[in-house]
Amino acid sequence: MRKFSKEILDQTKKMITKFDAYERFSDQNFSFFLLKSKIDAESKLSDLTEEEIDFFVNLALEDAEVYELLQIFVSKALEADEEIPAEIYNIGIYVFAEKITKPRKSRTNKQDTKDFVLLSIAQVIASKFDINVGRNDSSNKTSAFDYVEKALQELNSEGALNPKVRTSFNALSRLRGNKPNVIKEVDKLMRLISRQSDKSV
Repeated sequence: MRKFSKEILDQTKKMITKFDAYERFSDQNFSFFLLKSKIDAESKLSDLTEEEIDFFVNLALEDAEVYELLQIFVSKALEADEEIPAEIYNIGIYVFAEKITKPRKSRTNKQDTKDFVLLSIAQVIASKFDINVGRNDSSNKTSAFDYVEKALQELNSEGALNPKVRTSFNALSRLRGNKPNVIKEVDKLMRLISRQSDKSV
């Protein structure tokens, strides 16, 4: 039987509960999840920095719902007689010339949000407690993925999560190969956390 440290398990459960309180396990489109991490939904186009506009445009070209949101932002800017940023203006020209088309709706995007959160928790736990994120099946060492799986089992049995969130060690292990877009965002987050840690030392 695999051995679990109470300290690490409690910390993992605490992190999962915190994300659950912010409704990060609900059916939230992954692109919207990423967009909200950078851009306030109440913002105007004129409020956004060049970096935020680049981020918004790149997501819009990949995701149909973000594309539609960008259309709303542009429509509001036109109604308010605001200046349209050059990059968005250029996108409009390419759309009009039919060089850019609206992306197709994604069916898997909402599951990506849950996977991103669980992988991020596993990475943070691994770094904080100096344990491996994953492991070989034959390994006796308990990994961060094991802690995430165990924490979810306990939280679900306690009725602490709404809705219930389920995953397995194998499902978490497969994500690194199956979802490069999610892994890319997790890696970006880990680099940001690492930089912030270095500044605070």
